Amino acid sequence: MEWYRLYSDIMLLIALALGGLSIYAMRRKDVPGSRTYGWMLVAISVYILMYALENQAEDIALRVALRQVAWIGIICIGVLHLVFVLQYTGQQDHLTRLRLAALWAIPVLFTLANLTNSWHHLFFKSYLVDPILNQLVLFGGPVRMAAQTINTSLLALGAVLLLVAAWRAGPPKRQQYLLLALAVTLPIIFILLSYAGVLRDITPLVMAITAVLIM
Repeated sequence: MEWYRLYSDIMLLIALALGGLSIYAMRRKDVPGSRTYGWMLVAISVYILMYALENQAEDIALRVALRQVAWIGIICIGVLHLVFVLQYTGQQDHLTRLRLAALWAIPVLFTLANLTNSWHHLFFKSYLVDPILNQLVLFGGPVRMAAQTINTSLLALGAVLLLVAAWRAGPPKRQQYLLLALAVTLPIIFILLSYAGVLRDITPLVMAITAVLIM
């Protein structure tokens, strides 16, 4: 459908814009956690870029491969967000080497499961193409469900930490923390609604809006 191709073109432009913003964010040395936030923008950009390219590809095998690359970005977003929140709110002392290693073990292990899915089919069980939207639909296995749950939980934990920081802080920090918490809550709501089948997955667009709000 033409409107869906237009939507994919918009997502492509947004992904490229976020890639440029990531460079800007990494250079903001005056903002705590700016480098981590820049890498989070890179992860979101990879997710949205692969989403856009997948919807424009004709070959099914290529579509599946692009979805797998998109999941590399998705899996990293939760960890990067939590690390950014701890740095931004001045709680970076909690980020010991051991805890960082444990956090990064999450996306590493899930990425390995994703890239080796053809051996075990625990990440994606099967797929079909939506005949109306011509959109690839992948049916997740137990490992992908675990990845989704942990990723969403890390985003939720980051939002809770921001609310706690806002409660303890005075103006103008309180307003900044509350805005960040609101921005993070937005994709969580849409992700949960998407999981429940209430609406189609527009998470890429919501993640893009969130990234801009946090800026």
